[in-house]
Amino acid sequence: EAAMPDLVDDPPVDFGKRGTLRSNLANATDRLSEFDNAHQQNGEIIAVYEAAGETGNYVYANAWRRLGLLERRAANFDLAAEMMANAEAAYNRSNPPELSLAGFISDYGLVLSHQEDKTAAIEKYEASIRLFRKLQGDECTRCALTQVNLAWALREQERFDEALTTIQEADQTFRRYLGDDYGSRQGSVLFEMAAIHSQMGDYEEDDSLHRQASALYLNDLGRRSSLY
Repeated sequence: EAAMPDLVDDPPVDFGKRGTLRSNLANATDRLSEFDNAHQQNGEIIAVYEAAGETGNYVYANAWRRLGLLERRAANFDLAAEMMANAEAAYNRSNPPELSLAGFISDYGLVLSHQEDKTAAIEKYEASIRLFRKLQGDECTRCALTQVNLAWALREQERFDEALTTIQEADQTFRRYLGDDYGSRQGSVLFEMAAIHSQMGDYEEDDSLHRQASALYLNDLGRRSSLY
C-alpha cells in the first residue's frame, strides 16, 4: 500500500513491475480476508491490463482466477465459473509456469464442483493431478490436496470405490511427507472417508472416522471451530 502511489502511476516504472505490485497487494488483501477490497483490486488489475492490451499476461489471468474464487466464496457459482473460464483463456495465452497452471486447474475444478454434474470438475482435478505429478513426482502433497476434492466429487457421482481409493492415496501421501499425525488436514481426509463409508452403508466405520476427525479438529482448532 505504501508503494502503490509512488510506483503504479509512475510512467518510468516498468508496466510489468507495476502489475506485479498490484497483484501482490490483491493477494495479500485476499489472505487477510478483506474480500470486498480484494474483489475491487483484482477488478482494477483486469481493467488496467485490458486498457493496455495486455490480456495475454499471467497477472491478468491470475486476477480472473482470484475473482472466480471470490465469487465461489460468495456462493455465486455460475458467475465464478464464467470468471474461471476467462482465466483459463488468459492462462492459455500467457504461457504461465506449469506449477501455477496446475494450481489453477485444481481451483477451476473446485469452482465447477458446485455444478450438479460433477464430470467437468472431476476432469479438471484429474488434469491437475497429472500435471503436478509430472512436475513433482508421484507422491507430491499438492496432488494429495487435490485428491481430497476429487474424492468428494467422485462420491457425489456415487463412484464410491474410486472415491475411497482416491482419499486413501491422499492419506498415504500426507503420512509419508507430514507424518502419521498431520493436523486439521487429516481431519478433512477422515471426514471424507467417513462420508464415503456412510453412503456405502458402512455406518460403524463412518461413526469411528467421524469421531477421529472431531478429535483432531478439537486438538488442532479448538471447540469454537465450525469443523469441530
